[in-house]
Amino acid sequence: ALATAALALQAAECCAVPVFALLLVEGFSHTKNWKQYLLRVAVVAVISEVPYDLAMQGKLWDMSVQNPSTGLVLGMVVLYLYSRFSQPVASHKVLKVFVSVAAILWAEMLNIEHGTPLVLMEALFWLMRNRTGFRSLACAAVSLMCPFVSPFYLASSMGCLPVHMYNGEPGESNRIINYLAYPVILLAVVLAAKYMI
Repeated sequence: ALATAALALQAAECCAVPVFALLLVEGFSHTKNWKQYLLRVAVVAVISEVPYDLAMQGKLWDMSVQNPSTGLVLGMVVLYLYSRFSQPVASHKVLKVFVSVAAILWAEMLNIEHGTPLVLMEALFWLMRNRTGFRSLACAAVSLMCPFVSPFYLASSMGCLPVHMYNGEPGESNRIINYLAYPVILLAVVLAAKYMI
């Protein structure tokens, strides 16, 4: 039962990747100050590293694998460069391809959890931000290409359903809860595992 639950949770984790990619692109598209946005995401990535390493590696600090929030920081840099080279000319298109490939290589070199799929989906959502009708279909296609990272990505196309249902309108938001939910949940998992075993 525990093994089945663990497999289901891993599949659910992969389903969250399209949602986080869309949220990052939407946040970047609507932010008034991308530098402050980047700083907030980077602070969350640093704060999340300790509970992530405790939960995944059982160590206080382990640089062998980076938490997925680091992928969001990398994605912010990619989105910034996409926005800087936004003209529909050949040189800008080549630069976007170069930036995308470089980001995937950095995600792999830094061993960022879900890094490559996150970068691919962020690029997709940025390129299709004006074609929301096809966005979820393209998202599902990219999800089905990602099992080379993990076979659990076969389930990640389920994460495209919330992407499809997103209407472009922001909901009620509490910035503190939005940014601190991930590290707090990781810490709760660490504490639950410590006292359950």
